[in-house]
Amino acid sequence: MYFLKGERYPDKEKTIQEWMERDSAMDKKLENATEPCGVCCINCSSSKMKCVSRDLMNYINGKDEVVFMFECEKCGKRRACWENGKEWESKPNPCSKCNAELGSVYTKKNNTIKTVYFCSKCEYKDVEILDLVVGQKEGDVDPNFEANRIEYCLSIADGLEYSAQRGRMDALKDLVGDWEEKNKNKELYDVIEKIRELTIIELEKLLVPILDKAGYVKLQLLNPEIEKDVVISFGIYDRKVIVKKWVVNTI
Repeated sequence: MYFLKGERYPDKEKTIQEWMERDSAMDKKLENATEPCGVCCINCSSSKMKCVSRDLMNYINGKDEVVFMFECEKCGKRRACWENGKEWESKPNPCSKCNAELGSVYTKKNNTIKTVYFCSKCEYKDVEILDLVVGQKEGDVDPNFEANRIEYCLSIADGLEYSAQRGRMDALKDLVGDWEEKNKNKELYDVIEKIRELTIIELEKLLVPILDKAGYVKLQLLNPEIEKDVVISFGIYDRKVIVKKWVVNTI
């Protein structure tokens, strides 16, 4: 559990920021939604329908859209419509005991809506209370939230310590990797260690006796041209070349 929490800690701030941006986008979508026009009561056909709430709900393919709840000012019946004017259709709500369709009745008092779900085939009953002010249902708040956060999340101090330990472990892993790579290519590294870095004068002194044995003399290294690579031009004489004298007769 400690390592799971530690690996998730570096993404904590990023994840929280993503949640905040998502919630902000949802709030803007809800706030800017356009209330559909021409909604009439399906019970008394009255056009005096008052919008009492708007909520983000799953519309299709997991996409959240705004649904508006209207209440008839004459008979009190309610009707829900999506932003595009399409009638909201409730999804099947089966009983958890006998799988029969649940019925429901609701009452509203001040800013609280109480919904009672009941089954006509068995004695199952469930009560749901929605607080319109805070926008959440009773039971949505986890009473063990703080205890769970301590158990499943690292504190800032513990998170920083884990990140530091992880950095040291990664550095050690890289070091061990370098050792293994050098041991695997030991012969190549031994050759590299014997490579000498020579100056121009040292290079000239090294080449003169070697070239002399090969029949070349008077090695002259010109000024180096240093660009992407170092280029050194040179001049040299071949002792084997015979220069003949030519006499040109003039009339």
